[in-house]
Amino acid sequence: MRIAYVVPDPYPTNSAGTQRVNGIIVALRSAGHEVTVVSPSAPPTENVDRPWSTADEVVFLSESPRHPDSRLGRGWHGLTTGAAAQKRLVEAAPRPNVVILYGTRLSYLMRLRRSCQRLAVPLVVDLVEWYDPAHLPGGRFGPFSVANAAAMRSVGSASGAIVISSFLEEHYRSDDFPVIRVPPLMPDEPGTASGLTGRGGSLTLSYVGFPGRKDAATLRSLWELDRYLGDDISRVKVEVAGITAQGAASLLGIQGPSPAHMHWHGRLDHSAARQLVAGSDFVVLQRPEARYAKAGFPTKIVESLWMGTPVMANNSSDLAAYLVEGFNAASVEDDSPGALARTVRRQLVEKSSFERAAIQEAARRDFASSRFTDVLSAFMEQILGDSRDTSRR
Repeated sequence: MRIAYVVPDPYPTNSAGTQRVNGIIVALRSAGHEVTVVSPSAPPTENVDRPWSTADEVVFLSESPRHPDSRLGRGWHGLTTGAAAQKRLVEAAPRPNVVILYGTRLSYLMRLRRSCQRLAVPLVVDLVEWYDPAHLPGGRFGPFSVANAAAMRSVGSASGAIVISSFLEEHYRSDDFPVIRVPPLMPDEPGTASGLTGRGGSLTLSYVGFPGRKDAATLRSLWELDRYLGDDISRVKVEVAGITAQGAASLLGIQGPSPAHMHWHGRLDHSAARQLVAGSDFVVLQRPEARYAKAGFPTKIVESLWMGTPVMANNSSDLAAYLVEGFNAASVEDDSPGALARTVRRQLVEKSSFERAAIQEAARRDFASSRFTDVLSAFMEQILGDSRDTSRR
């Protein structure tokens, strides 16, 4: 089967989106399917360290905003882009058997839906989140919020969906709309983890990612640990990659210098970020009891477990199905700073040990692309078969 995977975001990059797409591609290619990624990005230039792709081919469309330095120009581009991908699919020879659209960018969804209907090619939406309107440019009543709401309502007009969480699965599944739930997948083999974590008299905690408002709670809790731990803060070191101290202070609305226990690395390449995770006692993540947290699935948790590093996290999304207290996780009650501080203090006192090799082995069972090869292939065959049945009527 020939599959076109349309990725509106820049690809490939050091992002959860690229990780998601690559993981699914590995599963599909392992079943013998041919996968081409259609990306708006420009082709990588020489001597540029860009992450790898797992696709058979990547078609770079070089579709960029006319006024990239203008916020209005970027915003308009975000709402209207997709023509180049639509043109590519219409003119492709041979034609793909199935098209997958990553995410719910409204302009792409509407364009691809029309073209796929005209070409009698099924369209599958890969759903990975449900944005909080307040987190989008322009806020709750801005154009991005309106477009996102329209896109989420329009998903059912596609031929089916791959969803990242049980929340999205329950929301979209129906008798006439096939849905398959696939968590974040890891397409590569991790290095072998060994040893124990958490047994010493100190702790190294880390956060790795590109935090926006959805992870502000985590950054605030880490920043304020000294307020709750008192003298014990001298036994805690926090490593943060993906944002600077100034960026975090701006995000949190904090004035004044960063606390001494916080160490900032800014943006790191993928290998350096993984080394930071592997060298930590715990990766930390807190998210609130909100729809966007239920609908998504934090890739950074999967990557941490994949490296054999346990996590400190509250049970947002589907994490309760994968995190086990004392085995691969130290549970946090909620998304408040005090809750994280209590968990940190508990680890400092109890000095619990976590077996990294066992954590990694469990992650391989849960999140390896190979585990989903058969079910994803069967799902795509079902989608194609349903489409052919419909076209014969």
